[in-house]
Amino acid sequence: GWCGGVEGQLYQTTNGGADWVRRAFGFGGTLMDIDFPVGSDTGFCTGFTGKVKILTSSGLTSVNLQGYVSNIYSVSCIDNKHAFVAGEEIIGPVTNGIFMIDQTYPGTNGIYAIDMVDTLLGWCVGSPTAAGSFDSSGCMIIKTTDGHIWEDQVNPVRGKYGTLMAVKALN
Repeated sequence: GWCGGVEGQLYQTTNGGADWVRRAFGFGGTLMDIDFPVGSDTGFCTGFTGKVKILTSSGLTSVNLQGYVSNIYSVSCIDNKHAFVAGEEIIGPVTNGIFMIDQTYPGTNGIYAIDMVDTLLGWCVGSPTAAGSFDSSGCMIIKTTDGHIWEDQVNPVRGKYGTLMAVKALN
């Protein structure tokens, strides 16, 4: 397993968490999320100032974000060649290490979490107002079958506590 966080330090365990070893390669900023596809030892990690990196036990490889520099809060891996990242004002697929800003979705100033079932189906949650605004009505969006357009869904929470921070599909 892997863990990381503030200052971008990465730690790896190979014995179920009995020992955590700090890896010599740092993320280079605050690390926000790590995800690996089932059965793969190659995954992705995301963080502040537009960082998305491919993670293996031998090191990190940067994904070219085409100049995008806002915070990337979440990543969801589908397989070892496909992942989706989400963050401040962005949702985007990464395919074979290449990031594409090709998604359209309802206006929002903060996507905090993404979970993809496959390349066509997944959910994002966050805030439709200023990122992190406490009085947000929240947002929940689902990807449609065309692989590009996201549509609103009903947010189960409205009002003062409406910003949604996490989402996970069971199947």
